[in-house]
Parts: sequence; C-alpha cells; structure tokens
Amino acid sequence: MGKPVVRVLATLMTLALCLAARAQVSPEDRFEALQEAVMGGDAGQVSRILAESPSVATWAASIPLPLVAAKDGRLDVMRALVAGGVDPRAKGVLWVSQSAYYGNALCAAAGEGHLEVVRYLVLTAKVPVDEREIMVDGREQGWTALQWAAFAGKGDVCAFLLEQGADPAYRDARGDTPLHAAAMRGQGDAGLMLLKAGADPGAVDALGMTPLHYAAGSGDLPLCTALLAVRPAERPRDPFCL
Repeated sequence: MGKPVVRVLATLMTLALCLAARAQVSPEDRFEALQEAVMGGDAGQVSRILAESPSVATWAASIPLPLVAAKDGRLDVMRALVAGGVDPRAKGVLWVSQSAYYGNALCAAAGEGHLEVVRYLVLTAKVPVDEREIMVDGREQGWTALQWAAFAGKGDVCAFLLEQGADPAYRDARGDTPLHAAAMRGQGDAGLMLLKAGADPGAVDALGMTPLHYAAGSGDLPLCTALLAVRPAERPRDPFCL
C-alpha cells in the first residue's frame, strides 16, 4: 500500500473519530460550553457552538444567557446568540446582589447603562420597549427598562427609551413607577427628565409612598424642589396626613 493511500486512510480515520466523539457530546455538555463562551465574552465560540448544535439555543433560552450578555454589555455576544436562534426576550432571574436581580435582557442592559445593547435589542431584535421583567415569584409584572435606567441614573438610556415610546407612567406589581425608581436613588436628572415626559408626580405605590417621599428620603433637593413646584392640585398627597 502506497504512502499517499496510507495518509488518506489516516486522515479519514481521524475525521471519523472526531465525528464520533462529537456525536457523543451531550446537550448538557454543549450548553455548558456555550455558557462558558458567553460568560467569557467569546462571540466566535458562541457562534460555532450554536452553528454545530442548533438545539442548544432552546437550552440557552431556558437559562438566561441573553441576560448575562446584556449585563456585561457584550453586544457581539448578544448578536451571536440572536443569530444562533436564541430568543432575546428569554426571561429568567439573574441576581446581581443579595437583594437585586434583573428579569430580562433589556432591563439588564438598561440598568447597567449599556446603550448600544439597549438600542440593538429594541431596534434590531424588536424587543418591546416596555417589556416587563419576570419576578422571582414568576409573575411578569416587574420593572421595565425605563425603571432600571431611571434607578441607575443612566440618562442617555432613559432618553433613548422615552424616544422609543417607553411609558413614564408604567406601574409594576408594587405600584412603583419610573419616577419612584429615580427618586429612590436620588437620581434627580433622570427624575426631571421623566417629569418632562409626563410622569405622574402624585403616583402612590403599595406602601402609600409618592416620588416626593422617596426623593426626600434620598436627600435629592433639586428633585424635591421640582416635585413641590407642581401646581397645588397636582402635588403628591402625604398618605400619613388626614
């Protein structure tokens, strides 16, 4: 048998072994590799895994990998996930502290101030601008991206979301509005932007609190002044006063 034939046979055997090994890789292993690629910011590897194993996209939707990419501001990874069939609207809980979590990719990108990811999700991936995040109890009545952007004081993100029609009067399951969210953290610039966009300064949440209460609690004098400057008939009513 000639050497060229031997080399061809060896190559074919190697290829066959590689294909057999690949066939034995479980979906769990594929997803674990995909998860590592997303967390490592390796968009190329994300694309390769999804191209080789399209079914992994369903797994990726069941565990919020789009939230990870959005939180980290990895637009390239987000594009690779969406191109590979992963739903950018996939919801899940991504904890960022002992008491705070994001419930969808748009909220994660907005809360972290990643404007380009927010723009991609809204304009290209067609995620609804007021998409509600999922809560830990499974209800889809959590915050919107505008609330997270206001809470974090991300003015450029707030401005973009409002331009795209985000509702400044939206209320979550606890009755909080984007203006409540801005006031909680003393984000005066975001609060003023919301007031100009038509946010209700007299909105009362489930605790009986108005944005003015939260603004006072956070020590945000400019926002307090703006809220108190509203016409008397529109001023927030103190729920503790008769």
